[in-house]
Amino acid sequence: MSVLARYTIREVLSHLAGVLGVVLAIFLVRRFGSLLDEAADGSLPTGVILHLLGLRTVVALPSLVPAAIYLSVILALGRLYRDEEMTALGGCGVSPSRVRGPVLVLGLIAALGVGFLSFAARPWAAAEFDAVRERAAATLDIGTMSPGRFYETSANGEQIVFAEGRSRGARRALEHVFVQQRSGERLSIFVAERAEEDRSRDGVERTLRLLDGYRYDLDVAERDYEITQYGTFAIRTVAGATEEREPERARGNAALLASADPRDRAEFEYRLAMPVSTVLLVLLAIPLSPVRPRQGKYAKVFLGLLLYVVYRQLLGAAKSWMAEDSLAGVPWFWIIHVACGAVAGGLFLRERS
Repeated sequence: MSVLARYTIREVLSHLAGVLGVVLAIFLVRRFGSLLDEAADGSLPTGVILHLLGLRTVVALPSLVPAAIYLSVILALGRLYRDEEMTALGGCGVSPSRVRGPVLVLGLIAALGVGFLSFAARPWAAAEFDAVRERAAATLDIGTMSPGRFYETSANGEQIVFAEGRSRGARRALEHVFVQQRSGERLSIFVAERAEEDRSRDGVERTLRLLDGYRYDLDVAERDYEITQYGTFAIRTVAGATEEREPERARGNAALLASADPRDRAEFEYRLAMPVSTVLLVLLAIPLSPVRPRQGKYAKVFLGLLLYVVYRQLLGAAKSWMAEDSLAGVPWFWIIHVACGAVAGGLFLRERS
C-alpha cells in the first residue's frame, strides 16, 4: 500500500472514530431514556438496563455504521480539498482517483463488516434481547412491586396492577389492590382488600389471588356492565410471556428465506440492503466532498445529510411496503438503490463538467 493510500485511509478512519462516537452517543441517550421509563414504571428491573442497551445497540449497528462511514468520507476528503492538499497533489501529477481508490476499497471492506453485523450479529442480538426481557418479566411479581405505583404485568399492557400498601409480615401480599384487565372491547376491573401470589414449582405459571373485593365487567361496545362480589378470585397467567413486536428480527437467515410471510421477506431484504447501502453511500460521499478553500468545513455536510435522510427514509418505507405486501413483487429496495446510484453518478458527471 502506498504512502498516499495509507494517509487517505488514516484520515477517513480518524474522522470515523469521532463520527461513530457521536452517532452512538445520540442513539444510546435516546434508548437509555426509553429503558429508564420502563424501569421507572416497574415493568423492567433496573439491573438489566445496561445489558438490554448493549443488545439494542448491536441490533442497530448495521444501520448506524453506514451513516458514520458516509459522513466520515465527506469530512475527510473535504478537509483535503479545503486545506488545498488535493490541489497540491494535482500539481504533482497525482489524479483524484488515486486518493479516491483507497476510499472505495475501505468502503468495500466496511460493507463486508456491515454484512456480518446485519446477517449474524443483528438476529443474535435481537433474539437475546427478547430472551432477556422475558426473563426480566418472569422475575416481576407482587413481592418486588412498590405500593403506590402502577405496574404493567403483561407485555401488551392488557393487565395493570396497583396497590396502596403492603401487608405487614407478608412480603408477597398487597393491600387495597386495583387490577385492570382488557380483552378487546371488554374491560374488567377488580378491587380487592388483599392480594397474594403463588407460583408453580417450575416458575412458569403464576396465580394472583384477590381476596374480599368486587369485579366490574364493562362492555364498551354494548355500553353494558356487571358487578360481582367475591371472597376469593384467582387470575392465572404465564410468567414471562411477552408479545414479540418484531419476531422476524430474531429469525435466522435460512428461516427468513424459507418463509412466505411478507414481513420475513422484508426483514431479509433489509439485512441485505445494509451492506449494499454502505457501498452506495461511499460512492455518494466522494463527489459531495470537494469544497473550495474558503467554503467552510461543513459546506457539503448539510446537503449530504439531506440526501442521506431521504435515502434512509425510503429504505424504511420500502421495508414497510414489503411487510404490508403492497404491490407484491415490486423490488422496492433495489429501485431505491438504483436511484441512489443514479444520484451519485449524476454528481460525478457534474464534477467533471
